[in-house]
Amino acid sequence: MTTNMDEGYRLYGATALAQLAADMAGESAGVKAGTDIEYIHRMRVASRRLRAALPLFAGCFPEKEYSRWENEIKQITRSLGRARDLDVQIAFLRDYAKTLSGNALPPGTPRFLPEEFRMPVEERPAHPTALPAPASVPEVQPGFFARLKQFFAGSPAVPVESEPFRSAEENTNADLRSGIECLTLRLMQERTALQPDIICAVERFEKSKTLPALQKACMGIIVRGKLEKTETTTAVSYNTAYYAISFAAEQVKLYAKALADPERVTAHHEMRIAAKKLRYTMETYRDLYGDGLAPAIRMVKDLQDYLGDMHDCDVWTEFLPGFLAEEEEMCAAYFGNTSFMETIRPGIAAIVEDRKTKRTKLHAEVNIFWKKNESQWKVLEQSLTKPLVDLRLKTISVPDSVSAIAFFADVHANLPALLAITADAKSRGCTTFLYAGDVIGFGPFPEETLEYLQTISAAGVLGNAEEAVLAVGRTKNCPEGMDKKRCANHKKTWKKLSDAGRAQLFAMPAEIRFTWGGQRIVVMHHPVSPENICSETAAAELERFCADTDADVIICGHTHRTFAKKIHGVWVANTGGAGRSGDGDLRASYLLVTRDPFSLHHIRVPYDLEETLQHLKKQKEIAAMFAGGLDFDEAAGQREIPRPVPMQNTVTVTAAEEER
Repeated sequence: MTTNMDEGYRLYGATALAQLAADMAGESAGVKAGTDIEYIHRMRVASRRLRAALPLFAGCFPEKEYSRWENEIKQITRSLGRARDLDVQIAFLRDYAKTLSGNALPPGTPRFLPEEFRMPVEERPAHPTALPAPASVPEVQPGFFARLKQFFAGSPAVPVESEPFRSAEENTNADLRSGIECLTLRLMQERTALQPDIICAVERFEKSKTLPALQKACMGIIVRGKLEKTETTTAVSYNTAYYAISFAAEQVKLYAKALADPERVTAHHEMRIAAKKLRYTMETYRDLYGDGLAPAIRMVKDLQDYLGDMHDCDVWTEFLPGFLAEEEEMCAAYFGNTSFMETIRPGIAAIVEDRKTKRTKLHAEVNIFWKKNESQWKVLEQSLTKPLVDLRLKTISVPDSVSAIAFFADVHANLPALLAITADAKSRGCTTFLYAGDVIGFGPFPEETLEYLQTISAAGVLGNAEEAVLAVGRTKNCPEGMDKKRCANHKKTWKKLSDAGRAQLFAMPAEIRFTWGGQRIVVMHHPVSPENICSETAAAELERFCADTDADVIICGHTHRTFAKKIHGVWVANTGGAGRSGDGDLRASYLLVTRDPFSLHHIRVPYDLEETLQHLKKQKEIAAMFAGGLDFDEAAGQREIPRPVPMQNTVTVTAAEEER
């Protein structure tokens, strides 16, 4: 299977993934030992980072292997999730218990944890007092302590008749630690019960050899990149990073309004997940930007912490009522009454109240934080766009010894038309070729066209057709807003391309600039505004475009119609459609520019249209585009290939003249 990434991006992805895989692999032994909760925390975080990064580089690896790695990593992440959540909850309870009074508990107060696990440790009074007389201790039925031990060990209940136990009034001196210890014990029991499953899951993951296989694949790419001295800071790397980070950032900002409403608990949780994904995405690409992403990463991490703490509060307040209900049911089953619950309820109620208060405080703080850091989103955008602006322009060298340059655009993988153009240009002594985008897309010969461009050493720029093919190649689904039929055709084009052909697309800049014969020349597919450069374009728009471009000659494509005009000393010209006409003349069109004297000539050349249509037999709508000089939308409704307009069998040369 071929891959859909240029070598620079593949090298960057392999380097990032290899490190993440190594980070994750280093924690498995500690997780299985179960002696330190930090091991499972670090392994889970490493797995989540790897899960977040892997889809960003999906095209760097064969699809079958990638799918298996992704599935295995997803499973181990889920396996570690509940254990880590329990570790966090137990740690919170221990810290919370340390905030309680260290006074001695009244004699007879139930204890649920072994002494080494109790918090706070300072429980005994400085001067111990004598225990109460035996008569003051409530009489307990035989077998009670045995059942109490079973109760807190989670053993099956033995049905018993209702037996007396201390009333709520008799427990008024019990402090909050009884309920907290009971809750801690239950969580510890669940966590202990999970450990065998954790070990099993980690061993199964190790047996799958997912990380070694991923690391081996990454090492192959890394070694090849070093041997070939591949640069990772390519246009593809920055374009892909820009899209991934910008998309993730927009997902976070969608929740801005919901953040202000304290009742939007679900939205706050979803915002936390979106913030985490954004942070991991930025951290994956941070090496491309130096310190450029550091402020945004810090801001999003702080936001994630606020939202994470709020979510923890929500989890407690949702979980604890159910916990009390389950304990009460167990208490009734073991003791025949629920009086014992009065020793537990105060501690649980205190935690609920504490978490509600904490959430209210966090919600106020996170809204202040959000408003204070709103400007960071603009800083992030600037950091992401700067490399794109720097890479947008490619400067080439064309020596003054070159007497003529052939410019063409909108070939659309129509190789017979391109061959006719270059043959005519060569017959006029031209050996230098530059293209203004859309050299592939829709036509039957995408790979052959790109190979031929290499053969004649043609340089050029990215067109919207190339952008669409790249967009389709990056995803299994159609890009948002793209017509399904158009998307299907671009997918066919993508599948026809080799790795080398795809790399050509990735390497195409948005603009080419050079100086030739004293003229500053820029080549682009089309400007942002006005998008269409043709005879119908308003004069004011053309004047503004020429004034802003800082060039003496501007060459464009896109409209498939020839155009040339000198505006306040600046020539702006459209090459016309090389492979697909837009003006009714089906001949191939190109622009020949000579240096001495400086002049522009639109040349129309006949070519073998039938050969192109022959290769589009099964694509009637696409064939209609070439046969009738139609655009995609016009051809979309065609059921039959229209009869081509008779093509003139002559070469026509039209010179562009300055307006007097």
